[in-house]
Amino acid sequence: MLQIKRIDGKTFNEYVTKKQIETPYQCDEYGKTMQAEGYEVLYVGMFDDKNTLIAASLILIETKDKVKYALAPRGFLLEYNNIEVLANFTKLIKKFLGDMGVIAVKINPLIIRNIYNSNGQLIEKNPNYENTFNTMKKLGYIHMGYNTMFEAQKPRFEAIISLNKPHTDLFKDVKKEFRTKIRNAEENYISIHKSNFNNLRYLYLQTKNKYPRDLQYFQNLYASFKPSDKIDFFYAKIDTVKLLDHMRDSYAKQDYICNQLSKDIFNSSPEEKINVVSKKMAADNLLNQYKNQMIAATNLLKNSPNGAIAASALVVKSGNMAYVIMDGMDTELKAFNAKHLLMWKLIERYSKLGFKRFNLGGVSDITLENTKYDGLNQFKMSFNANIFEYMGDMELITNSTQYFMYENTIMFKNMFKGK
Repeated sequence: MLQIKRIDGKTFNEYVTKKQIETPYQCDEYGKTMQAEGYEVLYVGMFDDKNTLIAASLILIETKDKVKYALAPRGFLLEYNNIEVLANFTKLIKKFLGDMGVIAVKINPLIIRNIYNSNGQLIEKNPNYENTFNTMKKLGYIHMGYNTMFEAQKPRFEAIISLNKPHTDLFKDVKKEFRTKIRNAEENYISIHKSNFNNLRYLYLQTKNKYPRDLQYFQNLYASFKPSDKIDFFYAKIDTVKLLDHMRDSYAKQDYICNQLSKDIFNSSPEEKINVVSKKMAADNLLNQYKNQMIAATNLLKNSPNGAIAASALVVKSGNMAYVIMDGMDTELKAFNAKHLLMWKLIERYSKLGFKRFNLGGVSDITLENTKYDGLNQFKMSFNANIFEYMGDMELITNSTQYFMYENTIMFKNMFKGK
């Protein structure tokens, strides 16, 4: 007879590894992170009559005013196309959580709906999607809608790069203007450093105005994943001394070119003069750019004599995937393209280490135009990432009486907000 039982974190991780599940949100390490954040954490498994584990899930439970609400981040770990397994697990988990006093559980499964290429063109549709979607609704799951931005518990769209070729070829796949920016960043004396727990404040300072995460969350995340060597932290640093020297040198060389062109104008024939004047105007524009960059570099050295941290990223390693779970940037240093260099160096690094996929994280609905996330989408797609569209949030009511009693309260609506 099928039954759901609690399992320990080690058994759960063994199941995750066996099934080659690639998400940082379904593992013992993430459970420990969220436990440190104050949530009740349990691991459950569905066993057949031979006591074989055939489905599992990390469940997070939040309690407010004695009301319990659950979340299975990135969904239950089972074969959603197997209707029998899905139906049995749904029936059993509903009773299991209901008996615990949980009123509902929300999932956001990695069920692919569509895949788009880096140009935004639809390249693959999941032929089983509609059947799975309709089956889940018949089983009692409530679809929370096809959100287009970041309203759901987890992004409905993710940008993922296939690392199925040498890193030199991966670089050729990067959009041309981004390759230029990456090279410029290296010329501007930006270097990438692997760091640790002690410098996570860099990431917090660069993300605190954009994400509902505090420094403690990043520290909990790092502390939970580090013992199993599943997390890396990197930052991009500008050598402000060398940068100013470089800018001064560039300005001096361009100034010399401008002076030579001025002489050429004076000495040129009427036929040649138009062409030389055109070159002089272009050279003057470049000289002005170098001047502004030199001024910026001077101020940067004054404010950050030991170097400036321009971008940072926290990467979780899950199976064959390296996942950027959070990244940030100093917007005042955006012009130096440090984040472009950082992301490329991470792609290069994990490609060399043998990872098969590199997940740049969430994007908004790329089929929409003129949204506030266009820049974010284009940034990630310019690394030749495909966009994976998922199902979105599904909710399964486990205690109808209490659920409908609390569903319209502010407390209920805020449960797990942004988690």
